[in-house]
Amino acid sequence: MRHRWYITAILAMSCLVCLGCSDSSDSPRSELSFESLNGSGSMAFQPVYSDLIHFGADKVPSSDDYVVEDAIAFVVRNDPVDSNLSLKPGGAFGKVTLTHYTISFDSEEQLPPFEGQIYLDVSTGDRAEGTIILVPAGMKTREPLVSYLIAGSDLMTSAEITLYGVEKTSHAEVSVTAHLTVHFANWSDS
Repeated sequence: MRHRWYITAILAMSCLVCLGCSDSSDSPRSELSFESLNGSGSMAFQPVYSDLIHFGADKVPSSDDYVVEDAIAFVVRNDPVDSNLSLKPGGAFGKVTLTHYTISFDSEEQLPPFEGQIYLDVSTGDRAEGTIILVPAGMKTREPLVSYLIAGSDLMTSAEITLYGVEKTSHAEVSVTAHLTVHFANWSDS
């Protein structure tokens, strides 16, 4: 009788240990967060003032006009999901490689979403700086944005920015998302 109790206790402890140790090979151990976006280090990120057209050196509509892509800088941080994990830069699970990003806009106008490519390593416990294109120049030369240039009006929208990466060793996908205000208009060319 006493042996059954020991065996039952040992089996129960084994089950608890096994359950506590289960670690899915596709679960990321890394967690990304934005430290800065568009030059601002708080979650109240600085808005982007997107100029629809630049009137060149003569400052009037002519053949020297051009459209500029809007690029923004970012700083992203990589920390362990659990503070009990002892992940080390360069070690197993110690790095995330950012591979691509998506941008989608939330406004009354249907601005097309798009995807861009990046390559940036972010070690565990560290941060990395990069730049992405927020608004491609071609988007400003098509509807609906070109109608704002012609009408002389402006459009305020929110951009959802998501960076995607792959964690070293597990190859699990890791992502981080932030929102940024974008104000489209034909801003003064000074």
